[in-house]
Amino acid sequence: MKIELNRRIILDQLRIDEKPVGIVDGKMVFEPNPQKAPYIVFDTKLVGFGVKVSAGRKTFVIQKKVAGRVVKAKVGDVSDFAKLEDARTKATELSLSIRQTGSNPNAERRRLIASEITLGDAMARYLTYLKNRKNPATENTIKGFERSERKLSFWKGRRVKSLASDEIKEKFDELAATARTATEQTFRWASVSVEHVLSLEAVNAQSEGRQPGLLANPFKTLVHLGCYRTRAELETEWEKNRMRKPMDLAEVGRFLEAVWAKRFVNDNDTGCDFILLMLLWGCRKSEHAGLVWREILAPEGREPKSPQDDPFKVSWLDLSEGALRFHKTKNQRPHKLPLGPCAQKLLQMRQQAQSERWANKEGFVKKRRFVFPAQSDASKAGHYVNSNDLLERLAEEAGLPGITQHDIRRTFGQIALNHAGLQPHLVKRLLNHASGDVTDRYTQAEWGMVKDAITKVEEIILKAAPNVWNALRPDGAEELPAPEPHQLKPTKPRPGRPRKQLDGGDV
Repeated sequence: MKIELNRRIILDQLRIDEKPVGIVDGKMVFEPNPQKAPYIVFDTKLVGFGVKVSAGRKTFVIQKKVAGRVVKAKVGDVSDFAKLEDARTKATELSLSIRQTGSNPNAERRRLIASEITLGDAMARYLTYLKNRKNPATENTIKGFERSERKLSFWKGRRVKSLASDEIKEKFDELAATARTATEQTFRWASVSVEHVLSLEAVNAQSEGRQPGLLANPFKTLVHLGCYRTRAELETEWEKNRMRKPMDLAEVGRFLEAVWAKRFVNDNDTGCDFILLMLLWGCRKSEHAGLVWREILAPEGREPKSPQDDPFKVSWLDLSEGALRFHKTKNQRPHKLPLGPCAQKLLQMRQQAQSERWANKEGFVKKRRFVFPAQSDASKAGHYVNSNDLLERLAEEAGLPGITQHDIRRTFGQIALNHAGLQPHLVKRLLNHASGDVTDRYTQAEWGMVKDAITKVEEIILKAAPNVWNALRPDGAEELPAPEPHQLKPTKPRPGRPRKQLDGGDV
């Protein structure tokens, strides 16, 4: 409908729960709008100018008929204009542009902006998306992306459309000569960032009836030219360099005997337990670091005082229930696991030792809350974070140089599949691999099945190291004949400057 608009009508009379259906004696007549469907009231003073009312906002619009079709453009939000005449003036300018070009000037401006977007802008937009999407990216993912941004800073101000295939290929080869894996990751992040912008621009262009301002992703040239290594090539390289190689049972035995011997030397119990339980649970290195004793959290029915007190927002371990729950995992799903009897015994030892260690010290509760507390009071995280140095020394001690934290996870998977004889779907559940399964809720039968499985894997792992099995075996379980405990080699001083330590790291 049409009426001469004024600010009183716009601000006071036009509401989304009612819509005007006519004019009687110079006044608008309204009827209910229960569906809250948007509507437009046009101005009689300026043809094509009107105000669109929708849920939560009112917007000035202008439309013109050009070559038999109606072209609409947004003038701006009502709140953007102090005077109605200012909105009419801008609408007149847009109307003239529509008449001259036959297109929406706002859409044309967006097309030009898209055509001029730089690689720095594209990566900044994708980083914002990673941080603010429904399931935000993990901290490690964000850090990896930001490293890639820095490595491509020389193209930060370059327009995406100006990057030539030959130039991209030349720079890729140059960087890959010294750091192949990191370079592949860096250029993949650049490519997915540009693809994100392309997808949004394609949607906007279609809805606005125009051609996209950016049509192609120049980084896809690396795929077309076969620059990225195939899975088969990666597997060959990993095998050659002993990367991503799980331990066999004999190696597991040597490794665990070294871990157990190191546990009782120089306050290395936290770091050694961290590594040992990583093997018994098959978890990723960042998943169990921040585990909190659940009895310290808010009990059911009590309002948490802070997110750190909320059992739904932190990772916790409950000895009375015999379970642990990882809050934030790689696939963004919470992951709940039962405790095997040996893990439970080790954790009881940890809890008792922590109670004795901090019983008479200030800050007891703060330190006591973490299953793996940081040794340093200056730690920002408050819990153990980095086991790289300790793992490196343990691997050397066991004669297995090159073992990574993720190799430990792969070892769990191999033992579960090949030695415990578990079905692949059950191994997948234990490892929390991405799937349609919800791994935080189980039926009673499912929970029993998962507990039997993890207990079986735990037993196979620990029996490979008889001294460790005998120390942690469940009540009533048979003791194994064991060799003499592992004798640690004298510590060799490291040459050069010591490696930088992260919060909570122990060696």
